[in-house]
Amino acid sequence: MPQTTVNTVQRLSQESSYFLRQQARQPVEWYPWGEVAFQTAAEQGKPVLLSIGHGTSHWCHRMADESFSDPLVASVLNHRFIAIKVDRDQRPDIDRAYQAALQALTQEGGGWPLTVFLTPHDRMPFFGGTYFPATASATMPGFADVLTRIADYYEQSAASIQSQTEQLRGLLSASTRAGRAPLGSSQETVQQARIELEQKFDGQFGGFGGAPKFPQAGLCERLLRTWESSQHQPIPDLQALYMASLTMTRMAESGINDLIRGGFFRYSTDLYWRIPCYEKTLTDNALLLALYAQAAIATGDPLFASTATTTGDWLLGDLRNDDGSFSAGHVGVPTTDPGASYVWDRDRIAACLDPDDDAAFAIRFGLSKTPNTGDGRWHLHAERSLEETAQALGITRGDAESRLARGVAALRNAREPRIGVLRDDTVLTAANALAVRGLAVAARAIGRADYAEAAAAALDCLRRNVWSEGRLRTSYSRYGIGVDGYLDDYAYLLDATLELLATHWRADDLDFAIALADAIQSRFVDSRDGSLWFTAEDAEHLIVRPKSFADDSVPSGNGVAARALNRLGLLIGKGHYCDVAQAVLEAATPHLQRRPAAHATLLDALEEFSRPLEQVVLRGPEDAVRQWHRELSRLYAPQRMVYAIATGTDALPPRLRALPETPDAVAYVSRGLQEPEAFRTFPALIHRLRDGIELTEF
Repeated sequence: MPQTTVNTVQRLSQESSYFLRQQARQPVEWYPWGEVAFQTAAEQGKPVLLSIGHGTSHWCHRMADESFSDPLVASVLNHRFIAIKVDRDQRPDIDRAYQAALQALTQEGGGWPLTVFLTPHDRMPFFGGTYFPATASATMPGFADVLTRIADYYEQSAASIQSQTEQLRGLLSASTRAGRAPLGSSQETVQQARIELEQKFDGQFGGFGGAPKFPQAGLCERLLRTWESSQHQPIPDLQALYMASLTMTRMAESGINDLIRGGFFRYSTDLYWRIPCYEKTLTDNALLLALYAQAAIATGDPLFASTATTTGDWLLGDLRNDDGSFSAGHVGVPTTDPGASYVWDRDRIAACLDPDDDAAFAIRFGLSKTPNTGDGRWHLHAERSLEETAQALGITRGDAESRLARGVAALRNAREPRIGVLRDDTVLTAANALAVRGLAVAARAIGRADYAEAAAAALDCLRRNVWSEGRLRTSYSRYGIGVDGYLDDYAYLLDATLELLATHWRADDLDFAIALADAIQSRFVDSRDGSLWFTAEDAEHLIVRPKSFADDSVPSGNGVAARALNRLGLLIGKGHYCDVAQAVLEAATPHLQRRPAAHATLLDALEEFSRPLEQVVLRGPEDAVRQWHRELSRLYAPQRMVYAIATGTDALPPRLRALPETPDAVAYVSRGLQEPEAFRTFPALIHRLRDGIELTEF
């Protein structure tokens, strides 16, 4: 076996990706994605190993530290393969194409790290998987052995590989075949999704499906919307509310939520939400921030409000950069003990807390039971409720909360010096857009003006750094700027900009929203059926041009775009944006009918298009419209958008400019593109909206 070749070129060290630069230190002779790598593989007659990962994935770092740093593995790779490393956050198009290919090959789900083997001439995969350990175990061979077998197979089975890849090409082509159907009943499709979710619902611990268990914020938000839409029916859908509330309660009090510092981990490794995978991403926390903020006003549950607060504060405290943007996230140090930064010895907890606070912790977190990590330590997970904790101690709930809050503060101070986490400082456009949306929603729902300011600052930062001449870029960092943006970048940012306009009106933001919508319409529409491609028309051609309607770890770009384009069209009276949204929904209809619960974001868009969405535009003196706006923000009304536009605001589009200004506040209410109706007193407005509210004095 040849000795490991030291990569003197260090090709990855010149890349703009933080994740790729980390891999440059390995003994594997990595290439970045590009013609050079594939041409070299073709000339040398070698297969290509394509490894796709991202900077906040524990298992990507684990495979990097174990397999790709192993001398034997590196030697086989360097001798018999051309190895390409891709940052999924920088090139989600490549990731989506090869995730789809792997699923077609194996009939199983993908994930990260994604490890696929390609033929160099057509870049088609012939074998793949996810995580491969360096050394053999009872269930998996060592990676060097896997590589040797694959290289031998590639050399000996050219005809078989070609036949397989031709079949795969046909499957991938069929997956994006155009189609369009008339819109079905949104109510019927929503109910089908609700039935599916009830079948998957874990009635004891919450969530949908087994371990590993993901938060799935979109499904909880869908159930809240289903419940809200049933409020005027003879029998409200309390089961939908229960499924969402139980799931959110279990997550908020569990180990998947960092109960000391704040912020949610990526997923739970067990059914009970107790032991997480030790990584936190901006994307997940932005989505959960919006969910908990909306749940707080929907239910009045103080737990949901406090969880939204700790999550939002974690974003601002741990991920916010000096320029106002947000970093991609944290990943635990990739060692054999990834939770070392977060778990506790019982004696250390007792040493940090006074006896009364320690007693409260012991009851609340079950510290008298068997440690839950399996190695004599605890990852904190609430075993008993606040009420049960107070009752066991013979004190009030307020006293129990005070003791626990003091204990949390003490453990946070004790933990900070030992925190061993890697922070990926890359500023991702799509993830930052989700953060802008989450902060804007939470600012209205829980009354945090600083969240609105942070959202506006982040949006301004994106406009300065990733927007130029009508185009977005995917990211930026101290190493450089990313490639041209994808549908998610544009759709998420359009959606976020509209949510920020609903929080605090800025004329420049409306102009930006229109520019984003125009870019989506001109660069991403599939002319065959009106749906939206993931890549722009001038993007690099891959083995398949990605397009997806279903939600996965992030909301569907088609769904978010349809919802946002419809909202923008209704706001400014431009029906062509609504037409694009309708075309997307019609193209998605066959997919919605087959698996409604997998398309929660598209269901939201369909519901808003079909019912249709209600808009309230507040005009008048700034103090007056802000007061009305605050009151309306206390209502959970997902089918309504409220915009407060003070007297004297310039640069309004004709539809908004036509709404007369008056000396006092006035509300203009409309559904769809109908002519708005004016309401000059707040009680009259509330009566029109038909929602209960505890009125303050006006």
